[in-house]
Amino acid sequence: GLYDEALAEYVRAQKLDPRDVVAVNGHAGVFKAMGLYDEALAEYVRAQKLDPRDVVAVNGHAGVFKAMGLYDEALAEYVRAQKLDPHDVIAVNGRAEVLKVMGCYDEALAEYARARKLDPHDVYALAGRAEVLKAMGGYGDALAEYNRAQTLAPRDVVVVSGRAGVFKAMAHYDDALAE
Repeated sequence: GLYDEALAEYVRAQKLDPRDVVAVNGHAGVFKAMGLYDEALAEYVRAQKLDPRDVVAVNGHAGVFKAMGLYDEALAEYVRAQKLDPHDVIAVNGRAEVLKVMGCYDEALAEYARARKLDPHDVYALAGRAEVLKAMGGYGDALAEYNRAQTLAPRDVVVVSGRAGVFKAMAHYDDALAE
């Protein structure tokens, strides 16, 4: 349904301007959302050929690798994105996310801290840090991070769900259900 419509619109935009990197990245993003990873990778590569400094394409490429479970490749792409733009919070958070999935918790915490330095209001970094702390068994610290995130984004579903998950892990079921 809507994916097909989105693909058609991005194709139309590319016909209007074949060098439109935004349309190529959007096209790739829809393919990624549909689980069509090879097609998404091809589009991100095409976007990078159009603009080798396009951090969105490099981050998108990394995200597809992450979704495919190709963590080393994803890390390499996020590093490449960070070299293109050292202030790109998406690349820093993406790298942290991959490290978290790989179980490299200390490295992930360091990356989330770096993301917070780049953007002190980054809810994604706070939530990611909380998830790492929870995975390490630091439930109180994880809850504190979620509380910080909740002050920035009170209705963020990731934050609310994350808090509930910490309460559940702590066997505070009533609090988990209240979230």
